[in-house]
Amino acid sequence: MRPKVSVVIPAFNAELYIETAIYSVLQQTVNDVEVIVVDDCSTDSTAKRVRAISDSRLIFMQEPRNLGPSRARNRALSVAKGEWIAFLDADDWYAPQRLEILLRVVSEWGGDLVADDMYRTEGPSMPPVSPIFPRRVLSQPAVIDAAGFLSLNSGLQAMIRLDFIRTHEIVFDERLRNGEDNLFILECLLDGGRLVLWPQPLYYYRLCPGSLSSHKLEAMKQRQMITQELLERESLRLNPRLSELLQKRLYHANNGMVYYQVVDYLKKRRIVKAVLVCIYHPVFIKIIYQKFIDTNIYKFRLLFRKYRKFNT
Repeated sequence: MRPKVSVVIPAFNAELYIETAIYSVLQQTVNDVEVIVVDDCSTDSTAKRVRAISDSRLIFMQEPRNLGPSRARNRALSVAKGEWIAFLDADDWYAPQRLEILLRVVSEWGGDLVADDMYRTEGPSMPPVSPIFPRRVLSQPAVIDAAGFLSLNSGLQAMIRLDFIRTHEIVFDERLRNGEDNLFILECLLDGGRLVLWPQPLYYYRLCPGSLSSHKLEAMKQRQMITQELLERESLRLNPRLSELLQKRLYHANNGMVYYQVVDYLKKRRIVKAVLVCIYHPVFIKIIYQKFIDTNIYKFRLLFRKYRKFNT
């Protein structure tokens, strides 16, 4: 019998969180699921922890080499049997009713994709900090097209009709190790997919503040590359709205590359290199100012939530 939802979890050295991710799916209020975990050649005890979970709904696959999350997701897609496909990063987790609610939303609203807001959290036991989208941006259900998705300038974890994916032969770009999920959603929308965005946060996204600046620099390089390639597509280049949004996205990717290049040089004590980048790219001062503002807003929200919890 075909399961209602196939949940794909690519995992690499995720021993600290993989069990939480898997059980958050197996314990959903929707029981008719399959969980496909693809271990991307981990060097820790990820595989051992997955094998220790005894549940017939769990499918475990291993890659012989570390080829990245896109390859892992594509391999899972090739064997998935569900009516819907959902994705979960190995260090994140679902609220218990997430799949039930998303299925109900898409039943009422129709569509080929459905996504919810996400809670940001930090570390192994940190409580949720805040939803990704402010209430002024997402206060009620909305149908989003490709332009609307680019305007959000934020990641989503969508549940997608598997038949739609296979009909349009949409796959993850295996060159990418960052942002591949957003590109996948965009490709679905460019192929005519209808996305319903639900305002309730049901996905818990774990922030990794300790990520190396070199990794973030590589993420920005990949974002720049993909955005440039999208701008070269005639159908997108000739669409004024999409072209404008992609140009804006490219601008932010270029700025991000400047910022993380300087940070990386400073961490490696290559001061002269860092100074030369700043001189060549004066926009760095503006970027630093904005980063300062964003960081302190984040810290203020965290302190305010702790204060409210302490005084209730």
